[in-house]
Amino acid sequence: MSDDQWPMPEYNAGPRDHLHAIGVISITFANLQASLDALNKSYARQLNMPGELIDFLYFNLTEEKRIEAIGTLFRASEADKAVVRAVENLLRYFKWCSKCRNNILHSELYPPSFGADPDMLHLVKKVGKQSPKSAYLKFSLPTLRLIADRMRKGVVQSAEIQLYMRFRGMPVDKVPSPYKPYAKKLPSKLNIPRPIDPSDKP
Repeated sequence: MSDDQWPMPEYNAGPRDHLHAIGVISITFANLQASLDALNKSYARQLNMPGELIDFLYFNLTEEKRIEAIGTLFRASEADKAVVRAVENLLRYFKWCSKCRNNILHSELYPPSFGADPDMLHLVKKVGKQSPKSAYLKFSLPTLRLIADRMRKGVVQSAEIQLYMRFRGMPVDKVPSPYKPYAKKLPSKLNIPRPIDPSDKP
């Protein structure tokens, strides 16, 4: 095992394993964003929208508006209500993931008070851009890893919805073998976890 202790002793950015988990959260959330971008584009192409127009309309929106746009597109254009429900469930799940990611990645290390649990990562963040008030979060290593794992579930869910939509209506014997399980039915809906909200006290 490497004995590299960077960035210590120059500065302490937080517990090493917790920071590793935060890195996984950051990368996996980016994968989840990309998977929703792909879901939007693949469905819009099925509707015969020009690729350049899809990108222009979609990528000129904020992240929040993009999620709204995906939901609007499916509700307005998709005849299969089961597909609409699956996409709406995925979008709600994404919002949970996004809130977790933003709370964690927009925070800074908060030195724990004397006697605090050393196995917890303590963070502090501003309540808002125009507020001087601070909010506090703390995470165990298992909780951070669970957040990353849940984000990964969202990535897989998005991919399985896309595969179902790609092969639906096609005779099963015509579907490539690796994709047959995904062509038969939509994935089960994702359970939306309870929100992880900051506290007004450390």
